[in-house]
Amino acid sequence: MERVEESLDAAPATVDAAPATEAEAGVAASQTVDAGALSAADEANILGARKSPEEVSEAPLAVSGSVAALAAATHMLGAPHPATKTRPLGELRARLGVVVEPELLALSMTHPSAVGEGLERTLKSNQRLEFLGDSLVGAVCAEYFFRTEPQSPEGILTNRKISAVRKDALASAAKRLELGAFLSFGRGEDVAGGRERHSNLSDAFEALIAAIFLSNDWNITRDWILRALEPELTKDPTTLVPAKNRLQERTQAMGLGIPRYVTTQALPKAQWFFSKVFLVADLRGQGEGKSKKLAEENAAAKALLWLEQNQPQLRAGAEPSF
Repeated sequence: MERVEESLDAAPATVDAAPATEAEAGVAASQTVDAGALSAADEANILGARKSPEEVSEAPLAVSGSVAALAAATHMLGAPHPATKTRPLGELRARLGVVVEPELLALSMTHPSAVGEGLERTLKSNQRLEFLGDSLVGAVCAEYFFRTEPQSPEGILTNRKISAVRKDALASAAKRLELGAFLSFGRGEDVAGGRERHSNLSDAFEALIAAIFLSNDWNITRDWILRALEPELTKDPTTLVPAKNRLQERTQAMGLGIPRYVTTQALPKAQWFFSKVFLVADLRGQGEGKSKKLAEENAAAKALLWLEQNQPQLRAGAEPSF
């Protein structure tokens, strides 16, 4: 740090080196600093703002010119979000209200970014638990609506289930449990805001459900899910956006265009209709009902369910199966 100390001996210090950008030039030209007023801690914080502690210790910065100019430039570039310390899992275990094996709980809170690549990334992260939890939460919600809404047709039940198990709904449940604070991340995902990302939160919630199931039994798991998702399960059905509207919003946002419906009547005088919905050129949902509107609504609900299950593959550019 000899060059840094040399620049701090002069007060006030000015910028000697040519600024790297026009924006930095404007700041540098108008600013001076009483460098002697800076503490050693302040100096270290400013110089290390864009590097990890390891990088700072291994390769000390050679700085010529004003420390204030460097600080201003760093502010303009935007310092990364600081990594957050993961809270102890004992706190999470205490608030769950059920017994969970410590190893399974730790695995459920391990994001793939925290482990290696390839097979290790799958086996030592929460991905496999997420797979199981997704099926468990879907089964519990399906049974709940089947039992509590005996007069609702299949399409309505499907729409209700989709609303309860969609990623945003599960992320909301995860936030109520503050799961983001207990997740283990790789540094890059952490500083990029991974603890607030809905996909991470919903995946962790599903993985936690799987950990609860593997540590207990079906009845305990079902009761826990019903408590955790009570706001989503008891939502007023009249406030739900029709499946057709939601499907069109989703497909347009994903660049899949407007859904196309092909609806036919069972017989000329029969009050029963069958509908198929196509996304781009592929059949993605089928439904039926006593009216054309209901048949298309049921088909749209099935297509929404397909999108919910295959959206990660679609984003990755893979070819999902129907």
